[in-house]
Amino acid sequence: MHMLNQQSKFMSRRHHNIVGCFTLLLTLLLFAQPHQTFAQHGTTHTNNSISSEILGQEVPYSVYLPPSYHTSERPYPVLYLLHGADGNYLDWVYFGDVQHIADEAFNDPSIPEMIIVMPDGFVDIYYQNQYDGSLDYEDFFVEEFIPEIEQTYRTMAQQEPLYPDGQYRSISGLSMGGYGAMYYTLKYPQMFSSAYSMSGAFLSPNTQFPSSYNEDDVNERFESIGGPMVNGVYQNFDQNTIQTLSETFPEDQIPMLPVLYIDCGDDDWLLPDNLEVFDIMRDRGFNVELRINDGGHTQEYWRAALPKAIRVAGHSFRGW
Repeated sequence: MHMLNQQSKFMSRRHHNIVGCFTLLLTLLLFAQPHQTFAQHGTTHTNNSISSEILGQEVPYSVYLPPSYHTSERPYPVLYLLHGADGNYLDWVYFGDVQHIADEAFNDPSIPEMIIVMPDGFVDIYYQNQYDGSLDYEDFFVEEFIPEIEQTYRTMAQQEPLYPDGQYRSISGLSMGGYGAMYYTLKYPQMFSSAYSMSGAFLSPNTQFPSSYNEDDVNERFESIGGPMVNGVYQNFDQNTIQTLSETFPEDQIPMLPVLYIDCGDDDWLLPDNLEVFDIMRDRGFNVELRINDGGHTQEYWRAALPKAIRVAGHSFRGW
């Protein structure tokens, strides 16, 4: 009987200890979870603009600041993320789900946190200087926008020469923005550590537009890149295609180019143009990768591609 009483007391104490430990663990989890959840979320800000002397107007932009931005003092690399034609600086926020996708991406310890900047590229200027001098967007982007962003936010560009220019800056975009990403990288090869094009609008004379495009739509797209048509020819078109820029890129500067990624859906009407650009780049010895996945020219495809673009940018910042 005495033995039974001792066992009973032992079991009672053991039960009490187990319950106590469980209660303590549950309490710790309850208090830790809000902090952990908060720490895993970045913030997106859309009420921003830069006053451009070159363009003579305010240019809005959105910016994603990574989870640790407000709780640390360290500098961050920057990914410039460009929208497509007929879009604006809010597209990646509201249609591209950039905040959720970036938050998820940074759960991978191999991907460093980064600032993601989404400028307004207007409707269909293809991120270039316009042929008639009415809108020198390329000059604005290179000479005003990037320097202003990298001084406004805590970026690695502020730490030069500790962090060399271009080593911690990447660029990506969809459709027209994919064109812009490749265009800037080919024009300024040492400015970026990587370039990732999603469904790039690498228009060429061979581009087959969907039946939903009427003649005015097609002419508008070609004129955005090539200027006005004279005697049946867009005056500046050929010199500004990604195909031509790749073919004429100086041989001795090819080693200066960063890694380039071309990502396009197997049902995308722009796939032939993307394959053409890849073939040219590969044959010339560019450090270029091709990714073809299931999908078309859709928001769903670009949302699926964005984590890969962030990963490529992050790995390029690490020198991988």
